[in-house]
Amino acid sequence: MLGSNQRRLSRRFYRQASFIVLQAADLGVQGLDPGQLESQVLATQLGPAGTVLAAVEADDQQYGVDRSAFQEGLARALADGSFRLVIVLDSAPDELLQVVGYLELVADKIDIDLVTVTAYEADGFRVLVP
Repeated sequence: MLGSNQRRLSRRFYRQASFIVLQAADLGVQGLDPGQLESQVLATQLGPAGTVLAAVEADDQQYGVDRSAFQEGLARALADGSFRLVIVLDSAPDELLQVVGYLELVADKIDIDLVTVTAYEADGFRVLVP
């Protein structure tokens, strides 16, 4: 069960993710280059990271981001106008399911995957099971 602080952070994340997806759909990000996306669409959401790649690297716990592959993939997605958003949580509240359902209806080139996981401890390892 989520504590009140985690619920508040989760709601803030849902609002930010919804804002980003809707803003991207409304502004027609297709055809933008990554620099334009970051400065024109995501500037207020990226904060001190400044770039999408820096934000991803900041949250990468295993330091496994292939910088060139990521940048090429982002540029390709912008050129095509298609995106995939994967949200992984320990539980999916009803309001999130509603937001995801709505976003999938209004944003036809954006695929949203919502994955819930359960954590187990086994022999000193933490295992996450979808």
